[in-house]
Amino acid sequence: MSESKNDLTIDEVPILKDVASITSRAKYQSPLSFHPDHRDRMFGGIIAPYHLHGEKIKCGIQSCRTPHWHGYLISTSDDKETNIGKDCGKNHFKADFSAEMKRHDALYERRLKLNRILDLKKDAPALLSQLISLQDHYDHLKSMRFKFRGCLSSAESNRLATKVKSADPTIYEYQARTKEERDAYLETNPAARKSGTVPPKEIPIGEIKGFTFLAATYKDEEIFNYINPLRQLIRANKNQITSWKQGQINETHVWIGKSKTLIPAMEYIIAQGVAFFTDENLGKLLAIGVSAESIEHVAMELKSPIALIRSKLKIT
Repeated sequence: MSESKNDLTIDEVPILKDVASITSRAKYQSPLSFHPDHRDRMFGGIIAPYHLHGEKIKCGIQSCRTPHWHGYLISTSDDKETNIGKDCGKNHFKADFSAEMKRHDALYERRLKLNRILDLKKDAPALLSQLISLQDHYDHLKSMRFKFRGCLSSAESNRLATKVKSADPTIYEYQARTKEERDAYLETNPAARKSGTVPPKEIPIGEIKGFTFLAATYKDEEIFNYINPLRQLIRANKNQITSWKQGQINETHVWIGKSKTLIPAMEYIIAQGVAFFTDENLGKLLAIGVSAESIEHVAMELKSPIALIRSKLKIT
């Protein structure tokens, strides 16, 4: 029967980082036999889980001895300690071990998450400053995008939306095919043979930059939802953090992980926005059917230098 307490806390669970931290304990013995091989020795309780790297440790049960990296340090009914793997624990000690294992695994996971949160706290002020700066830049570009779209006609907006949806920033020049080219196209495209329709050749002549920014939605702004939780983390001390309920720990741990991908993604979107809103790039919109008048309106509305765009569009 298990001797462990139901109110076990993280501080009561030792950290077992390597084989020596297990085998050097005063009460540790290996291998040991348990009932029925040993008449009196029974399972006491789990002391701590371990997750080793490098050197493996042999299972402490005499009849097993399988080397492994992951397992549990346990106590015995006769006041000894040994180590076992999960499978041996379930097979030899049944429900007593399974219940203990779930509780200790939950404590181990809580400790890992708390340590990551406390590590983040050291860098939290710098991270908060970075997020606020990114939000300022993104909001400014969003405002520019709103004004830009307001300068386009409905037909121009639709053309741009179709181009953005294609995710192809290339600008093409279209040329009619020669008879030989038409015949070759029909030979390799059965559907075209039925309809008799042959599209013109697409000749790449340039690229419109910044399409990723135009396609950005509120989903791409998720990283900014973590500004307030980050402020809360900065204000909390270590004792307050370690007393958080599991739900708050889980939520904080999730966005710590997401920040590693969401921040670079937002940095890329902002770079795309900066690349889009240049006179030279806006001038390329002529190639997809945006009028010169609309483009000049955009340049004036955004108060951007228009000397270059005027020369590109031959506007006097």
